[in-house]
Amino acid sequence: MYEAIKAEDTAAVQEVLMNALETVKFGRDNYGCPESSSDVEPPSLYVRAILDMGYLTYREFAFLLWKLEDLGANYTDSLAELKVLRSKGTIDLGEEANKYADCKPIMILVRWGFLAEDTTDSSGGKHIIIAPEVLSKYETRLRNLKIYNIDMDCDEPITNDYLAFEEGETVLIDLDKAARIDNGTNVLLYGVPGSGKSWTIEHEYCKKGTNVERLVFHPDYTYSDFIGQILPNVAEDGQVSYKFTAGPFTNILADAYQNPDKEYILIIEEINRGNAPAIFGE
Repeated sequence: MYEAIKAEDTAAVQEVLMNALETVKFGRDNYGCPESSSDVEPPSLYVRAILDMGYLTYREFAFLLWKLEDLGANYTDSLAELKVLRSKGTIDLGEEANKYADCKPIMILVRWGFLAEDTTDSSGGKHIIIAPEVLSKYETRLRNLKIYNIDMDCDEPITNDYLAFEEGETVLIDLDKAARIDNGTNVLLYGVPGSGKSWTIEHEYCKKGTNVERLVFHPDYTYSDFIGQILPNVAEDGQVSYKFTAGPFTNILADAYQNPDKEYILIIEEINRGNAPAIFGE
């Protein structure tokens, strides 16, 4: 984000923000609500309401957030009630709901060009919309945002976009169509201890600029260790959930996929000490 803002690259800023909305739980330990343990995601709630209502004012957002956070109402009923109130004119917020009207996270999204103000109509307050270029680029991802963070189950952005730099400009490339380094190969080095296997790896394969991951096979090493497995995860409130924990192969594969112009090397030491067919699987 710092690099994007420093370069005044609006497209790159918008990409960072889109990724954050998909992966960062703003309602948890971010003080987006009265308590830092809220299930509601305020920025995603605002975006979702804009998509459903065409635009949203700060007062309308305060009403929605108050209904969902303080009263425990559901989104669908609250939105229907808001539409009725909008048709009647300006919304009269009570003291409890009014505390949400000063929504600085939304204001900063406007400032950074992710959201925008529709200046053609200001009835009932400033009409905040999704910036047209953001909507055209990310509409599907925006519609898939979760307004409750308990429904969020991804640690990585849901995207196939890759940020590349061409002639000083940032461009988005579909990762599935990106030009990739195609000289990858599997190399097996064997020999008695001291014959120079490690030296050869360091001097002939680990070139400057490559990304290296090392691991050691042993008799107890398994497919789950290598690829990954589902493990229990205990939250701060004691709630137990189960999530996939990637192994070294999956991690380096994901990194290589996300960075098609970089070279990655996975070094497996003592490969013959483990049960290789069982570890590699199909």
